Amino acid sequence: MNIIKGTVYPTEDVRDFNLLPNGYCRVNEINAEKMLNSPVPTGMYFNGQVFTHNDGRGYTTQIAVNNRGSIYYRDNSVNSIWTIWKEFATVSPATAYNLPLASGYKSAGGLNHYYKTPNNLVVVNISMMRSDAAAWGLGAFTIATLPEGFRPAANAHNAIPYSNDIVSSGTPYCDGAARVYVIPNGEIRIISRVTTLKEVDGSIVFISK
Repeated sequence: MNIIKGTVYPTEDVRDFNLLPNGYCRVNEINAEKMLNSPVPTGMYFNGQVFTHNDGRGYTTQIAVNNRGSIYYRDNSVNSIWTIWKEFATVSPATAYNLPLASGYKSAGGLNHYYKTPNNLVVVNISMMRSDAAAWGLGAFTIATLPEGFRPAANAHNAIPYSNDIVSSGTPYCDGAARVYVIPNGEIRIISRVTTLKEVDGSIVFISK
């Protein structure tokens, strides 16, 4: 393979991505003219690295990575006709935030946090009990509130395991299932249908509005 070093395209002879040599090179359309068959649309300019590989039998692939981190791919494997450029999705790791519990509640030893994935799925992990370690009793209990940007458009709900004893390990013995609700104003509510519930540990996932 011929690795091209030191050449920045376009050059006087090469003004087309179809003509880039085998190997690695740099393309900078910003300080020059727009090249033909560029991975970015008309009106935009590509500035980054391009890797071209020809297998010697007429099959060529190109991968282009611009200085913003966008990745593009195409090939000419079918009848030597180039496919359109496809942009790969690039994602960053989700950032987890501590979930502040409402007054009167504390951690049961597991995680109380929330985060949002790049496709707008919100994940909330809950491990908590009353601050006085008492049984909750029957009813609906607001245990935390999610901030804007992490709230559902409509009520989201799920089953959540509960224990009749305080385990404080984040993995309680499951005596049954309560309900966890997240409503559009961000409030997280635990619905208890028993008088003996003392600790809940579980999670809920929903699409943010």
